[in-house]
Amino acid sequence: MAARALSVRDERRVRIAGTIPTAHHAIPEPRETIWNASNVGGMGSRYSDIERSPKGKMISVICAGIVVPQTFKVHRRLRIPMITVRDPASIHQVDIPIDGGTCHGRWHFSFDRYFDPRWTRFGTLRVFNDDTLTPGAVWPLHPHREIEVVTYCAGGEFRHADENGEGGVLKEGWVQHTTVGQGMWHSEINNRKDAPMRFIQMWFLPSAPGLAPSVEQKAVEKAERTNRFLPLVSNEDRDGLTIFSDARVFSSFLAAGKMISHPLEAHRGVYLSVLGGGPIRVNGETVPPLGAATLVDESELSVRSEGDAELLLADVLLIEGP
Repeated sequence: MAARALSVRDERRVRIAGTIPTAHHAIPEPRETIWNASNVGGMGSRYSDIERSPKGKMISVICAGIVVPQTFKVHRRLRIPMITVRDPASIHQVDIPIDGGTCHGRWHFSFDRYFDPRWTRFGTLRVFNDDTLTPGAVWPLHPHREIEVVTYCAGGEFRHADENGEGGVLKEGWVQHTTVGQGMWHSEINNRKDAPMRFIQMWFLPSAPGLAPSVEQKAVEKAERTNRFLPLVSNEDRDGLTIFSDARVFSSFLAAGKMISHPLEAHRGVYLSVLGGGPIRVNGETVPPLGAATLVDESELSVRSEGDAELLLADVLLIEGP
């Protein structure tokens, strides 16, 4: 799909406008995007007893909306909760008028005017927005730059369009990956005028600046993700769409009474969302419908469902600000 880089005039217009004129897709200012990665998750009561390592591997990533590489440390162990369960009430909800209708948003991390210091990001995962558009509603054309975007259709039909109206359609369970890099304009559209559309949009910190914009998508049947974690997007797994960030995204339809697991490597954490159904048990803790959980400092994620459940999992590198 064709996409154009932002011109100097475009960038000036975005800066003058205070990013862009919609709450949902604002390009964060630098002061909003250089988060302290010690805020990897909400501070719960269950901490590991490992001291913070004074040394760590150095990597460079680009924060959304920032054109200068930012350097972070990857520590051997982070002093954060091993598991944190998020009740649905802790996830910010907002209703926004858009073209042709409205959007109901459930924003898991600080975004636009919503700010919660406990939830600014989780490792390389910066945004996890769960949005539902009314029939025929459209997020109007707007710009992004320097982010890796993963869009998952959780219901209805999602349509992505660039400035020429070209793009792809996602059905329930399908996934799309967008490298925004140097910059592009796009819109998100409910492709149906007779039903709502729900989509999850995740932003990840890119592994390098100035990448060429591109869009790709993948059709996924329910049977493929039933009772397993199916790789959708990955920086390593060839079965998933390639992402230029240290991140992997998986989906699962977990039938009642079934159990699945996911290995967790050193320096990595998992953000797991219950999109529907459940509840589920995550390493012995109950996560309610529409809730979420983070897991770090464990060798394996174990999930058992007490009712049919739709799950979305992000496995990310845990990074920490200098």
